[in-house]
Amino acid sequence: MNCKEIYLKRLVNIIDDKTMLELILRANDGTMVLGTNLVTSIERTNPNSNEQIKKTSRVLWDTLESHVGEITSSDQSDIALMKALFIDVLEEYANGKLATKRLCEIVSSVNLEFDYPDWCDALYDGCDDFSRNIISDEDRTYLEVEVKNLLLEITGQ
Repeated sequence: MNCKEIYLKRLVNIIDDKTMLELILRANDGTMVLGTNLVTSIERTNPNSNEQIKKTSRVLWDTLESHVGEITSSDQSDIALMKALFIDVLEEYANGKLATKRLCEIVSSVNLEFDYPDWCDALYDGCDDFSRNIISDEDRTYLEVEVKNLLLEITGQ
């Protein structure tokens, strides 16, 4: 995983700040992008201190943002990367490892950051009622089917 992938995962809330810090230390381009001082600061962050995590995450976020540049819904490489990263989310949901609420939070973030991409329409529709805390078994079934369809569309399998 590289810094741009980690940045994008955090941008759409696939991961939280703590996970972002953990992943960045294993990123194949981490030290090159961040510099030794920031990497050392991340390594020294107490994983049990929310205050330290927030502080270090803000610095890391600013650095990643300036390195990665603007992510846009019109850039085909950004869209392709988002779809590739979204596969893990879809698979987790399909395998029962991700709650419907969490899926819908991520779908909402993807829609906001990527200007409601057409490939995510069906999931957005299925999550629409969920955002108002109204979700039925029918909605869950709809989402399960649409997740499988989207996985098939993205992966071709």
